[in-house]
Amino acid sequence: MDVFLSETREHQLELARMLARTDKGSFEEALGKILETGTDAEAASAIQALAVVGGEENVTRLGDIMNDPGWPTHLRGEAAQALLQTRDEQLCRLAIRGMATIGTEAETGSLAAILHNPDWPQSLRVQAAVGLGKVATPRSGDELIAAFSEFSDEDVQGVLLDALGHFPFLQIAGTWRAFLDDPSTPNGLRVAAAEALANSSGDAVPFLESLASSDRDADVREMAAWALSTQVPGGTLGPRIADMIRSEAEPDVRRRLYESLLVQAENPSESVLPIIQQEEDPAARVAAMNAVGDAVGHRTSPSLSATFDSQMVPELQSVALGNSSPNLRMRAVFALRRAATPASLAALQIISTTPTTEIATAARNGLQASR
Repeated sequence: MDVFLSETREHQLELARMLARTDKGSFEEALGKILETGTDAEAASAIQALAVVGGEENVTRLGDIMNDPGWPTHLRGEAAQALLQTRDEQLCRLAIRGMATIGTEAETGSLAAILHNPDWPQSLRVQAAVGLGKVATPRSGDELIAAFSEFSDEDVQGVLLDALGHFPFLQIAGTWRAFLDDPSTPNGLRVAAAEALANSSGDAVPFLESLASSDRDADVREMAAWALSTQVPGGTLGPRIADMIRSEAEPDVRRRLYESLLVQAENPSESVLPIIQQEEDPAARVAAMNAVGDAVGHRTSPSLSATFDSQMVPELQSVALGNSSPNLRMRAVFALRRAATPASLAALQIISTTPTTEIATAARNGLQASR
């Protein structure tokens, strides 16, 4: 063991193989003692040796070290590298997830090396991309952008888009604009690019507004509008979204625009009431009534409250108790909860007795919140 610890890393690994063949039990016991009492350098050698010896117990031990924040970061990284060097796909996947959690510059470099190396299986390169997205440092974002042109597979490009969507928009803006403006970009990937920006920073809002209002593809407009609805509450786009609703021909896009009104500081749904009253698509109609319910809940207009109670409450109650999808029924309940007018609460009281457990529970929760 003294010789083992004094050798170079390359020789240590050769000696580890010899010692494991000679007396595996004693060698593993000695490595365990080094992990408990040795220096960091000795512990790093022991970690690498455990990977060479192999076996389920040693692999579990390495995984425990890698995932335990109580261990020094560089030794956790050593455990990840040890698992990675086995080239066993399952263990490599485990190592990649661990490196993403550790997230240091060294781990970023290792993940990037896997991502850019065509000799690694594509599944592990994709896993490395996901890991870099979780690290979410400027360097990891640059590595993902650089890798985008290295993959022609649309599914992989979709994964890269999703990972990059978690980065500050200013870092990825050039890539996004070029990608969406490129006539050769498949529509499915353009939609994925818009959807991914739901995870980006507030700097993405003007770009999303532009996509939602004027992109050539309705699916892209829909996803951009949905991404706007996921932003931090208090946005300033209320009047602009109302204008977009007036000019949008596709009900699915309007549905998402109604939803995006819920996170705006100003909810001018009363100004689009004539359009709402003419909505024929059930999902768009319930989304619109949620927007109105939100405005009513903020007590913005007595006349809007009266319209909501007389025209929308009966319809929402009917939807909640009807045979629509569970999702649509639940959204009808939430529209009533948002408004919280006496008529809405009376409807919730009726809905709370429905045999459909999740719908009844949502209604009861709305009644309790109003007290």
